[in-house]
Amino acid sequence: MPESQQAPLAVRAGEHLATAGARAYGRFDVAAAENLFSRAQALLPSEHPRQAEARRVLAEAYAMLGRHDQADVVLAEILQQAQPDADKALEQAVIVEQLRIRLVTGSDLVSLAAIIEEQSELGNALWPG
Repeated sequence: MPESQQAPLAVRAGEHLATAGARAYGRFDVAAAENLFSRAQALLPSEHPRQAEARRVLAEAYAMLGRHDQADVVLAEILQQAQPDADKALEQAVIVEQLRIRLVTGSDLVSLAAIIEEQSELGNALWPG
């Protein structure tokens, strides 16, 4: 297959894998969702509209499977690669997931007020107002 046809095919495959991952996640088959989203995010280009959401759900699946370190890495990458003011809902969901992982693992315990203050200083207000 010519290289010019490989990229669009990979994108379509990534989209199908992301859709299948969402279905698996919806039926609480977390192991299958992790597998499918992992493969989808590897195929989708970084600028693809479904890439960030696929990575966010992949991080959630990692956390549910007890792979908190991997989840933290993926969540940090999402925040690092996020465009300023591009998708506040995604950014807030990522921050909340990071907080949930901290709560579950008991690592890096800091007060919720301190986290909110830190995020507000960075311009990542969890609750505007």
